[in-house]
Parts: sequence; C-alpha cells; structure tokens
Amino acid sequence: MSLSDEFVKKIEIEYLKLLSQLLEDGKIDRTYAKSSAQKYLSYLPFESIEDIQGKIQKFGEEFPELGKYTIYVHGEIDELKTQNVLEKMRHMMKNDNIDEALNLVTK
Repeated sequence: MSLSDEFVKKIEIEYLKLLSQLLEDGKIDRTYAKSSAQKYLSYLPFESIEDIQGKIQKFGEEFPELGKYTIYVHGEIDELKTQNVLEKMRHMMKNDNIDEALNLVTK
C-alpha cells in the first residue's frame, strides 16, 4: 500500500500543530523544537507504510515529548489500512465476489 500525498500532508500538519502547542505551553524549548524538526526532515520522504512506522517509532524514542505524535501516526496508519480493506471488500461485493470479500475480514 502506497502513501498518498494527502496522507503525508495530514500527518505533517499534525506534527506542526503538536510542535506549536508544546512550544506555546512551554513544554519544550526552541532548541528542542528545532532539533526535532531537523530530525523529522531527515526522515522525508516516507516511502511506505513500513518505512513511516519505523521512522516515526525512532522519532518518538528520540523525542519523547512528542510521543503523542507517534500514537497519532500509528492510529492514522491503522485507519488507512482499514479503509483500504473496506474499499477492496466493497469492490469485490459489487462484482458479486461476496465470499472473497468476507475472506478479507479473516485476514
């Protein structure tokens, strides 16, 4: 499964929102924010679901104050996978492949 530009943009915006909020709340300083941003940029581009999962996990370990971001990204990946399966099921059912569609649920 490939990553859409829309998906990557969505998680990047969430990172920036969290970073801004933590700075505003005084939970991180500018040095920490800059360091995390540099690291984040070094991970781009994200090549696949597996790639993003590995990079974001490392990112969360290096920048624990941004742990909410790791949780967020993993949740978005789970949602993306769910939507992908549901779309496949929908397509199969429209083509009268009900058994195949139901088999996707057990995988």
